[in-house]
Parts: sequence; structure tokens; C-alpha cells
Amino acid sequence: MNTPDRTHPPARRRRRDRWRRRLAPAVVTTIAGALLVTGGAAVFATGDTPDADPLVGRSFTAVPAPGATGPAEPVTIRFEEGRVAASAGCNTLAARARWDGGRLELEGALATTGKACSPAQEEAEQRLATFLRSAPALQVDGEEIRLGDAHELVLTRPRADRLGGVVWRVTHVRRDGRETAVPRTVQADVWFTEETMRLRTGCNSGVGSVTVTPDVGADRGTLDVDRLLTTTGACTPQETPVQAAVIRTLRGTSSFAVSGEELRLDGGADGLVLTRLG
Repeated sequence: MNTPDRTHPPARRRRRDRWRRRLAPAVVTTIAGALLVTGGAAVFATGDTPDADPLVGRSFTAVPAPGATGPAEPVTIRFEEGRVAASAGCNTLAARARWDGGRLELEGALATTGKACSPAQEEAEQRLATFLRSAPALQVDGEEIRLGDAHELVLTRPRADRLGGVVWRVTHVRRDGRETAVPRTVQADVWFTEETMRLRTGCNSGVGSVTVTPDVGADRGTLDVDRLLTTTGACTPQETPVQAAVIRTLRGTSSFAVSGEELRLDGGADGLVLTRLG
């Protein structure tokens, strides 16, 4: 007679097996998308599938048009798959949304981060919430979108959200306030696609998910890097401190500022100075 499995009751085993079947393909797909294993060495894939929707994964700054009746303060709006998030400088408002019918239509209540704001910020936030709930017309024109039946808000992609399309070469690393030039023999680079950051640390390569949050009307903001993966090759004595500074600065949240051809990243005790290669 078979002995029953008392460790996992039948109902629990069925639920466990069902979740394993669901999760296994997703895990394999995620790992395969990040790493290609060739010849026993892990190398990172460089291809990206472009979004069909020109708005998904992008942030815009909104400046009221002259005589506009919409929000009077500049706002930031970001579009994600099936969601929209907006801020008038204090809280972030977010909701499920659709915009495929020529209007920005919220599908559900607006959630808010609930921070304490100044009276002026609260008023601007309330105007923004009311405006978004009105299902404003949405028109896309290249790097610009217009919201509202009378184009009450004209939105453009800030240059700080255009970190992609170029390679940034690390020229200096900073540790505890002291900047040191990177040796000419060490090449450490960073470049961005829509939601991905790729890098060369000087002796290894890496990839991570990145969210760029620009400040309104300025070439500065924050980078949030998640799941940063790197290869683990041996480094020379010159490459080791550069790699350490690159990884410490980019892992997690850092602030950025663009000035001409220069990009500065500040991760607290660590920082990087980078120059645009093209």
C-alpha cells in the first residue's frame, strides 16, 4: 500500500505544481533575456525590442500654454504600460489609463503618494487631478504631446530624459569628496535605452533595469537602477577601483546632472563624471 505524502496535502501540492508551471517559463525568459551563455562564458545581450507605443516608458514635462485653463504649474507626466503617473512638484498621482482613442482616459481612482505639501502645491495638485479626470484630448507630435481640447497643456520630453542614444565615458570617479581621473588605459562606459542601462566597468560588462525621473524643466533628476548584473572577470590593479566606483554609484538610486557634454552621477559617498562620446 502506498504511503500518503503528509508533508504536502493534495490541495497544496496541486497549487504548488500549478504555480511552478506558471513561473518556470517566466523565469527562463527573464534569465535568457538578460544573459546569453556561450562557450561557458556569460555575455550580455545588446538587442532591445522597441516599444510599439511611442509614449510607453517615457516622461514629459508640461508647460501651460498662454491663456490655458488647465493646471497653472509645470507638471511631469510619465506613461507606462496601461498606467499614467503625474506630479505637480509634490506628490505623484497614478492610475490605470488608456490613450489609444485620442483621449487620456483614467480607468479607476487616482492614487497618491500622500506626502505633506505646501498650500500652493496642494492647490496645483488638485487642479492637476481634476484635469486628468476630465479625459483630456491627447495629440502626439514627435517629441511633443498636447493635452486638452484647447491644448491646455503642451508637453515635451526634457533633455534630461534623453540620456539614451549616446555612450557616456567615465573620466573621473569620486570617493568621499575626492575626484580621481580614470587612467587612459581603462575604458568604462554607460549607455541607456528605454528602460535598460548597460555598462562596461573597465574590465567587465553589465546590465540593469533603470527608471529615469527628471526634475521639471532641468537637465537633472534621479536614476533608479534595479537588478544590476555584471560579469565577474579578473581586473587589473588600475581597473579594480574604477569598477568598484562604477558599481557603487549606479547600484540603487543616484542623482544625475547634464551640463553640455558632461554627465555627473552622485550616489552619495561615490560619484562619476562622464563625457558624451556620441
